[in-house]
Amino acid sequence: MEATLFLLLVSGLWSIDVRANPRLSRGIQLLQEGKVEEALPLLQRSVAEHPKSEEAHNYYGLALAKMSALQVAIAEFRKALDINPNYPEAQYNLATALTRIGDLQGAILAFRAALRKRPGMVQAYIELGLVYAHTGDKAQALAQFRAAVAADPNSAEGHNHLGNALRQDGDLESAIAEFRRAVSIDANSVSALRNLAQAMRDQHNWESHADLGYVLKRADKLSEAVDALRKAVVLSPGLARAHFYLAEALAQSGDSATALPEYEKARRLDPKDAEFSLKFGLALSKSRPQEAIIELRRSAELDPKNPATHRSLGTLLRRTGDLQGASSEFEMARELSQEADRHSDAIVHTKTAIQYLKKNDLSRAIGELRLALTAEPDSADANHLLGVALGSAGKWREANQAFEVALRKKPSDPEIRFNFGVFLGRRADWQGAVRELRYVVALRPGHAQAHCLLASALARMGDAEGAHRELKLAREFGQCEAESPRQ
Repeated sequence: MEATLFLLLVSGLWSIDVRANPRLSRGIQLLQEGKVEEALPLLQRSVAEHPKSEEAHNYYGLALAKMSALQVAIAEFRKALDINPNYPEAQYNLATALTRIGDLQGAILAFRAALRKRPGMVQAYIELGLVYAHTGDKAQALAQFRAAVAADPNSAEGHNHLGNALRQDGDLESAIAEFRRAVSIDANSVSALRNLAQAMRDQHNWESHADLGYVLKRADKLSEAVDALRKAVVLSPGLARAHFYLAEALAQSGDSATALPEYEKARRLDPKDAEFSLKFGLALSKSRPQEAIIELRRSAELDPKNPATHRSLGTLLRRTGDLQGASSEFEMARELSQEADRHSDAIVHTKTAIQYLKKNDLSRAIGELRLALTAEPDSADANHLLGVALGSAGKWREANQAFEVALRKKPSDPEIRFNFGVFLGRRADWQGAVRELRYVVALRPGHAQAHCLLASALARMGDAEGAHRELKLAREFGQCEAESPRQ
């Protein structure tokens, strides 16, 4: 069995002192970049220089495991846990390594230990469920997959595995519901789409042929895809996506003439789908340009922010002699593309800033975030991180403004609320901290650290009963770092 090793991203409350252990910091960065062979000697030196560092042993073990040196990796994970028994990431990594060497009993115990310390560790529930499934314990596998989606309802992987377990348990209807949830979360999950199609076919639901055809098309198995999709449109002639997928597969195979009527059927069956309309317009443009112009205008009305639609419309208008109309559409496409480019630039600068924040390089992080906001001034992510960085740099007023902009853009984002609450607590604004942290635990009841910090803020305000209640919840959900700081 294969399991996923957990690479802890260094941030916020789980930071590593870069100055104290620069080799560890660099080794972690190399691991994150997938450069395991370069990371290994740095992490080995880090362990030699800092033998009492649980992080050093954990990450050295992680690198060894990635190189398949599993027995040595297991020894390193155990050393990390000897130093700090309350280290769920090391427990998880130990469990995955034990799984890989076939010690399933040891893996189960280690996964359970990790989950006692960190009940919200979704991947641990999933991997534990897979171990139980491998041992034939269907009931326990189901329980773990249910726990995974309870911990994170937006885990497509969790819903997909739960669907598989339900199907194996004979509950086909519930399995299909889980596969649908997985696909709704991640429409590009080939595994979930395939499972959904197969389960629907087992239920004699003929729409499954459309989904199976889509999966085959994505896998470049075009002849098989066309066969499945032809069957789908016969069995479900009113299913728009079946006709659309068939048109796409035919066009990809070079049969544009046969694809055209299928695009038309898809658009007629679902006239509000902008993509169906765009692809039908493009297919029409080869032989019926005036009709294509009408169709592309319809697509632009449905999705006015799509530069590809305006660009295609401009090309067609120029071809038919409407130079003024073409110029207008090209200008619109240019503006929309620039907007998309600015958004991409903001993302790049924000990601770069995150790397600097992990290194505690506040000055460069702030510089990158300001560049991100030059490109996209209302970016919630960039404003959020700028608030974190400015707060750490002691620039309270600017940090407060950045958090407020982020929250105007994403008022229900629990991470922004959490970090704003931490920021307010550092300023001794206990009332504000309580307000934000209550918001967090309402959005994510299992957020142990939010309960922990809320307990601290309530205690500062003299609410001993409320503080005791929140501290109890924090301990139930995981380790409360305010009461047991990491060394």
